[in-house]
Amino acid sequence: MSKPTLQVMAHAIAFFISHAARCQDVSNIRILQEADRLIIQYDLSAPTGKNFSMQPLIHVRDGGVIIPQTLSGDLTGVAAGKNHVITWTVLEDVPELTGFIAAEVRAVELSDAVGRDRSHRRDLAGPSNFLLSFILPGLGDVFVNDPGKEVKVKPEYIMCGYVTSAVLAYYCHRQSNEYYKAYQKSVQQHEMNSNYDLAGYYSDNARLFAFTAGAIWLADVVRVAVKGSMNRKNLSFARKGVELRADVVAGHPSLALVWTLD
Repeated sequence: MSKPTLQVMAHAIAFFISHAARCQDVSNIRILQEADRLIIQYDLSAPTGKNFSMQPLIHVRDGGVIIPQTLSGDLTGVAAGKNHVITWTVLEDVPELTGFIAAEVRAVELSDAVGRDRSHRRDLAGPSNFLLSFILPGLGDVFVNDPGKEVKVKPEYIMCGYVTSAVLAYYCHRQSNEYYKAYQKSVQQHEMNSNYDLAGYYSDNARLFAFTAGAIWLADVVRVAVKGSMNRKNLSFARKGVELRADVVAGHPSLALVWTLD
């Protein structure tokens, strides 16, 4: 097994930071490497009496973003001042970190921080959340979507579309059966023709709605699996929040909904 690696390009950091760190109240971001830790220093300009929650982000060269989790230092209740320090134990969160990186530190006013932090964790869920969409399309999207971005098709729309299509498919199937039974019992030709036509009409619609429900189900399961995989690939998988985990325990498949609190 290869040894975990932490080797960042220190000379490039200052150059990238001057362009990447444009958070309104944060400036003069610096990074120092000490063994397996990165020391992030920053200055915060803010009105007197305001306190902030700080969230560092690490941008890597391929465009990915790492959201550090194993942090200590000036993270919450931070007031305006210079030379604040955040320490990130890198290899506790990622197997390795090499090459060019840039740091960004975001400041959220403390009164808003709790709600935003909780909602932000949901987009960090992994691909196993496709099992939630397997049960009900749209449910997995709640945990893998980025709450900071407006999605075109919201999870509740997916749920509503699936449930409506499934219910209509069932209804049309029942109606088709009823009219076909009436057709079999009919004694007059015009009744036979009418019932047969209605049975065919509802049968066609049952297939259409069933196909629609199936397409929504399949598309959402695939989408959640892909989005969850992208979350992991971007190394932004959170250790806090809600996640559906699938694993093998003592030779038996296991499925658990894990909710980790602060």
